[in-house]
Amino acid sequence: MKKLSLIVALIISNIIILTGCNDNLNNRIVFVCNADNDLYRAVVESNGDFQRFSSAEEAIKAAKPQSGILVLADNYPAEKVVIPDGFFGRAKSKNIRVYVEFPDNVPGIKTGEIKNIKWERGVVTSSVFGKSLEKMRIVTINDCHYIDLEAETPHLVIARVAGFDTAVYGLDSTETHPILFELPGSEVLVSTTKLSDFIKGRYAPKDAWKSIWGFVFTWLQPGKETPELKWTESVHPTYAKDQTISPNEHIEAARRGAEWYYKSNLLTTVGEVKKDIKMEITREGNYGKEGIRECFLSKINYDGSQPMSESRRADCASESAMALALRGMIDGNKQDKTTAINLQDYIYFNSRMRQGPRNDPNNAEFGFVDWFERENDNEGV
Repeated sequence: MKKLSLIVALIISNIIILTGCNDNLNNRIVFVCNADNDLYRAVVESNGDFQRFSSAEEAIKAAKPQSGILVLADNYPAEKVVIPDGFFGRAKSKNIRVYVEFPDNVPGIKTGEIKNIKWERGVVTSSVFGKSLEKMRIVTINDCHYIDLEAETPHLVIARVAGFDTAVYGLDSTETHPILFELPGSEVLVSTTKLSDFIKGRYAPKDAWKSIWGFVFTWLQPGKETPELKWTESVHPTYAKDQTISPNEHIEAARRGAEWYYKSNLLTTVGEVKKDIKMEITREGNYGKEGIRECFLSKINYDGSQPMSESRRADCASESAMALALRGMIDGNKQDKTTAINLQDYIYFNSRMRQGPRNDPNNAEFGFVDWFERENDNEGV
């Protein structure tokens, strides 16, 4: 009798263990996306493998009852996510919660065209994210493309607002567009844009996006364990703000700073097609012979890239020459010294900033250098 009881206990414990294995975190959350999606990669790197499918149709077939599905926007911003007929109904019948972003259709809501922000930023409009991300907090969704629609009580909207961290004047006097909302009468959480490429897209601040994704996963699996989310920003400082920097690290920072000029593609060379700002510059000795582009513009594209200004400025060229000359002095680097000379020669002898009366010894303007020149300008400005 004791042996029988022991066998029964072992069988029951094995059933519990097997059931637990089938109901663990990695089996309860299903992704529909490419393998390089930021959210998917961050979740896998932090928690191990998760189920991933290339289509919503495959995911809804494979997903277990009471699990959560994330349908992510692979072809954003060119194409909306195509939701197959009957998908939401099948999810409801299996008691599955769904997060979907950039969808081509939402049950009961008319979806409009894809629009692109100019000045707008994300603003928190509900308390679902907790005390770490309260109402009126501003978040950045760079180059946000969103589907124009109407939704009641969204958690996150896009709006043109004043303030740095917080929309200081609120939203009453500005137009808003829903970004994240729960579909009434269903277990569907909708994002009208792509929130899941928050690393490549350089969405900010980091802590805010931890709170946003924490809410999404908690909503997908209420009362259950949710994935831990850790990631390193694609652009981030080398050292912490309170970190002590040694003299050698200062020198290394100068070296790396100089190397950045060559990697940035801001330096221009003789004969370069200036409009092709993505070309790789390889002609050693010619760096800077046509100056250096002014800067990367402050706009950040949806893929994390930044456009360049085609203007040439005297101060930008001279400051860059100073940094390169410093590394040339520290390391005896001939290329750095040559590039620094090229930049100064461009400003003082070859640029439009020193042409006309500024290059005439008999003119009162002789020796002056204009501030900058623009592409196709006849003279400096």
